[in-house]
Amino acid sequence: MKKFLLVLLAALAVTASACKAQESAPQAGSGVAEDETSAPETVSEGPEASAEEEEKLLFTVRANGHVYTAELCGSEAARYFYDNMLPLELEMTDLNGNEKYYYLEEKLPTEPEVGGHIEKGEIMLFGQSCVMIFYGEVDTGYSYTRLGRITDTDKLELVLGNSDVTVKLKAKK
Repeated sequence: MKKFLLVLLAALAVTASACKAQESAPQAGSGVAEDETSAPETVSEGPEASAEEEEKLLFTVRANGHVYTAELCGSEAARYFYDNMLPLELEMTDLNGNEKYYYLEEKLPTEPEVGGHIEKGEIMLFGQSCVMIFYGEVDTGYSYTRLGRITDTDKLELVLGNSDVTVKLKAKK
C-alpha cells in the first residue's frame, strides 16, 4: 500500500510540474501549418510514473497564418478548458506589449498560483474567465491558473504582435 501511495504521489508531482518545465530544444513542426487531425502524443514519465504511460493532451493555437502546438497543464481548470471549451475563436486584445487576453462568457474552475516569472508561450487563466496568452516574458505579482503552454515560441512576438488578433484554439484529438 505504501509503495502504491508513493507511486501515486510521484505521478501527481510530475503532472503538477508539467507546465513549469521548459524544454531545451524546440520541437519540430511548431510554428508552421500542420495537420490538425494528429493523435495526442504519448510519453513515458520514467520509473516514478505508474505502469501506464501518461498522455500529453495537445491543442493548436492559430494566429496570423501561423500554427503552434500547445501542451495542456495538469490542472482541473486546464482539463475543463480542453474538454468543454475547445474549439474556440477568440478576438484577443493586447495588454502591456507582452500578452493577449479575452474574457470568456463561462467561468472555469481555478487553481491560482501567485505570479512570479511567466515565460513566453504560457497560456493562463486570470480570475475565472480571462484567458491570457503571454508572447513575452514578465515578472508579476498577479495570480493565474495554468492552462497550458506553447511548446515552441519561435517568432511568437511577431505573430501575436502589439495589436489585437484573432486566435483559434483547437484540441488535437
